[in-house]
Amino acid sequence: MGMAIPISMGKSRVTAKFQVTLPADVRTRVPFRAGELVEIEAEDDSTVRVRRIRKVSNPLEHLIGRKPWFPKAIPPERVDEMAEP
Repeated sequence: MGMAIPISMGKSRVTAKFQVTLPADVRTRVPFRAGELVEIEAEDDSTVRVRRIRKVSNPLEHLIGRKPWFPKAIPPERVDEMAEP
């Protein structure tokens, strides 16, 4: 995976409550939703990174997929036989 080249996409002012509005071109490129949680990191004294936190509704399905690995259930005895050299 290559490093992404940062693109300046507008400016925003920090309010008295330390809030920042994401410029329209950023919202177009990265589809944030109102109320969505983001992760904020301070990289150094002048660089701040905002990342989307992606939630997965079913982590196990996300990891192994929706389709079963085998067309039908395999009894434990058969698994033991298959595992032997």
